[in-house]
Amino acid sequence: MNLNRLDVHLESYDTSSVSGLKGVALIIDGLPLAEHVREIEAAEIRAKKTDGSAGSYLPMAVADVKGPEHFLGHPEASFFGDGDTVLLGCTCGEWDCGPLTARIEVRDNVVEWHDFRRGFRDWNYEPLGRFIFDRSAYQNQFETIDWSDTGIPPGGW
Repeated sequence: MNLNRLDVHLESYDTSSVSGLKGVALIIDGLPLAEHVREIEAAEIRAKKTDGSAGSYLPMAVADVKGPEHFLGHPEASFFGDGDTVLLGCTCGEWDCGPLTARIEVRDNVVEWHDFRRGFRDWNYEPLGRFIFDRSAYQNQFETIDWSDTGIPPGGW
């Protein structure tokens, strides 16, 4: 079995109403997750003659995921409510506007992401396949995150 490599770090981003939020950037095998889905989404837009922008997402805000458990099978944000985990949020800054979700299965030695979906779009993500990570290396990535660094000023906006 070929394993994928996950790199995780915090990334600042701006929305139309706030700036400096911190989100969890997910890099798989050297590419941001949004890049992995861009061509698949572009093909779906062309085939279904729909509008939309392929691969346009923001990282999930630290304030929304609250900690590593979100990525370990206990999601804080679930769009479909059937065990899915929101991995990327909409570019408007509201994660539930048009998120990218997947099922996350945590096993003894590996963590697997599969069954990708996008909120409000019936697109086929099967060509994306599955991402399978070494569990120890995966968990170590999330342990490096300062989960208190939300980018929200003390006292809020």
